[in-house]
Amino acid sequence: MRYIFLVFTCALLVTGCGSSKRASSSGNRVRYSQGKSDSRNNGPIRDSGPQRSINQNLVIDGILNTALGYLGTRYKYGGTTKNGMDCSGLIYTAYLSQDISLQRTSYMMAEQGSTISMNNIAPGDLVFFITNSGSRINHVGLVVEATGSEVKFIHATTSAGVIISSLDESYWSRAFKFARRMKI
Repeated sequence: MRYIFLVFTCALLVTGCGSSKRASSSGNRVRYSQGKSDSRNNGPIRDSGPQRSINQNLVIDGILNTALGYLGTRYKYGGTTKNGMDCSGLIYTAYLSQDISLQRTSYMMAEQGSTISMNNIAPGDLVFFITNSGSRINHVGLVVEATGSEVKFIHATTSAGVIISSLDESYWSRAFKFARRMKI
């Protein structure tokens, strides 16, 4: 299945949960998909992702649609609602919408599921970051698109709230640690 979402154009500088560094956000069309490119797609998509059942795809669609429904929501530490959201709250809420319970903090989520290589990353997977000088995971995002060599993820930032960013952005590329797939 192929879905196309139009995302708000952002020119704001962003930071990760608890981070003092800044990065720019990309605001492009977001597509999450499985399979090969076709005439409706107009572009390559990652075809090395997992083969998922129809039910798994429906669950992932629900997770992604829930998370995308929070685009533009302001940042609030500990938040899990439209009144304010933090990075792990966004992921927690999106997965919970499909009756999948995750740990509530990014560093605890980082211990769930299984580690995956960047060659196998797909929509619905989680990407983890260290955005400060510490050694513990302190930021998480949800992959919404994996096309060609680019990975886009939705997350909550302290300065811009819930946005979509790319692992191609230098800030996120440097802070990135690993990706994990939760059991669906």
